Amino acid sequence: QHAVSFAVEVSPQRGPLDADERELLRRLGEHLDEALRAHERVRRMQAQLLAGHRLMQDFGQPMWLVDADRYIRYANAAADDEIGRGRCALRRADRIVLVPQRLDAQLTVQLHALASRGHGASAVLALPAVSDHGPSWLHLSLLAPQQVVGAFGAQPVFLLTLFDAESRALYQDLA
Repeated sequence: QHAVSFAVEVSPQRGPLDADERELLRRLGEHLDEALRAHERVRRMQAQLLAGHRLMQDFGQPMWLVDADRYIRYANAAADDEIGRGRCALRRADRIVLVPQRLDAQLTVQLHALASRGHGASAVLALPAVSDHGPSWLHLSLLAPQQVVGAFGAQPVFLLTLFDAESRALYQDLA
């Protein structure tokens, strides 16, 4: 879901808009909404074509690609499931948000620190347990496009991977 709003500023001496001007602005709002929806469709199609996304889709761990503003560029199925459960990550206005709030603030600090260190820089955030099996961790890695042959797009992105004791226990059961 999204909302489109815009404002028109007119001089107080001009007076209120007449009916024709209001209708023109209403139609302009519809065109802006349609243009933003089209942009989002194109962005999603481009994201689906990137090789790195196809690689991530089969991993069992929740994985997100986010930019420095935490805008989610891609999320695999496990990440979408995790967001749906809302145990440690939420999606707000297409951005990833961690719960509780203190972890969300730590994520911002870590992303900015990693951005200054360059490709391959990584960090780990300890999260509250998301299951009865024990602790969870969010691993953060910076991916520079020139170092990963553009597999994740033309801009640097952060790969966020959630590891928890529950998934580790499942892997041990399979071995």
